Amino acid sequence: METIYFELHDRSYRVKVEIPEHPSGLCIVVPSGQMGKFDQEGAEGERELYSHLFSLLPTQGIGVAQPDMPLRKRLDLPADEKHLCERGYLLKKTLQLPLLSHFPPERIVFLGVSLGGYVVLNNLHSRYAGAILVGCVIEEKISWTEPVRNIHLIYGSHDYIAYGDESGELIPIAPEEYSKKCVQLLKESGVVNVSCTILDGFSHTLTPRVDTTEKPEEKIMNLIKKIICVPHCSKKIPSSGREAHLGSVRYPQN
Repeated sequence: METIYFELHDRSYRVKVEIPEHPSGLCIVVPSGQMGKFDQEGAEGERELYSHLFSLLPTQGIGVAQPDMPLRKRLDLPADEKHLCERGYLLKKTLQLPLLSHFPPERIVFLGVSLGGYVVLNNLHSRYAGAILVGCVIEEKISWTEPVRNIHLIYGSHDYIAYGDESGELIPIAPEEYSKKCVQLLKESGVVNVSCTILDGFSHTLTPRVDTTEKPEEKIMNLIKKIICVPHCSKKIPSSGREAHLGSVRYPQN
């Protein structure tokens, strides 16, 4: 495990990185709005999910990176456009780091959780392999200059949303219902391949609500492998970036 430090707007940020030898691709974790620093708690079960992925993905030849993200002062209030832009800008800077910049875009998959899903959608383009969005509700069409390749939506079966009716009463909507609209909106936005999974017994951030043997991290791992390997599985990742730049960006993890 490695930690990269970099300065941005007079503030210090870190990126947690685990890259195996001869990687076939890279997963960038973009956390929920409840999570700032990667080694602190976020939404329920979020840190544990990422920890599992950092253990699993490198065994499958896939690198994984998670940057610190700015944390808004009032977590009980919705994130505004400025906060989304701040997180998006930090994501772009993370991808430009020497240790990560040698990965071809078509071998990069984003994992966006809740608010992180919207950050990913705002910064996704046709060159990237695709994205997996957890607990991200799509409410309108998205404008991209070119078609995005792959987006897979994941919801826990206990992840209900609610809208108010004319009387002000909140009407709960199950993911089995609202996910259909989300998929349709992404298709209308020009995404080439859209798919969706609803994990029975899990919550918004894929914490189990009932006894289950299902492991969300394994589902996510298999999806990442599938997205990266189609149609680019025969290409090799250039390795020069790692050897050329490791000495200038590696720091011991604190």
